[in-house]
Amino acid sequence: MKVLIYTSSFDRPKMLRSCIQDAQSQTYNDILHVINLTAGSTNQIPVINDLFNGKTHIVMYPNGHSHVNNMNAIMSVHNYMDFDLFVKFDDDDIHKKDYVQNIVNHFEQHPECDVVSTCIKHQLNGNVVLNASPNQFGGWVICNDVYDNLTGNPEGTDYHMPMTFAFNKKALLSIMNLTNLWHFDDVLWREKWAKDGIIHQTVHNEDQVIWYVHANNISMSHLLKT
Repeated sequence: MKVLIYTSSFDRPKMLRSCIQDAQSQTYNDILHVINLTAGSTNQIPVINDLFNGKTHIVMYPNGHSHVNNMNAIMSVHNYMDFDLFVKFDDDDIHKKDYVQNIVNHFEQHPECDVVSTCIKHQLNGNVVLNASPNQFGGWVICNDVYDNLTGNPEGTDYHMPMTFAFNKKALLSIMNLTNLWHFDDVLWREKWAKDGIIHQTVHNEDQVIWYVHANNISMSHLLKT
């Protein structure tokens, strides 16, 4: 399977450098990582330019809605429809070396699947690592809060953390032309996928991803414990 990792980034040069290094360290090799440096982020280039190679593609578009930023990243690759899977890498989270391999394995073993996501077992919260324990919903409990899907799941669906979404071309075609952008990308996507009968499954990548909660998260700084 050909994998397109996509990242939209705005003024987080140090985090973005780590994100690129995470992508380049993946054990799965058939990867292209496309990064949309949204307007205002051009000063990041000196921080990351030594990492540019044939598997890292940089584009720049005006900063806009989160859905538009992500679609601009994906669709900037001239042959994006030649890719089989589209894997979301947020610029501020941590992806260990087998993260993509586990996603590919799941899709290969479950050809009926269109979208995968995973629960969060480990959270880097400021400078503190919080380790979770299982809850009765199949997610994890950290500091007595259930961090499973950040809310927004349509009735009857079981999506997990939006920053772990990965999907095939069928799921991409379902969402790529959305115009009623009334919420964040992940809520819009889940709603459209549910409407279109897109099949979601859980991939067990809990030990391969760490959610980073920090003061500059778009909507999650209220969860900062430190």
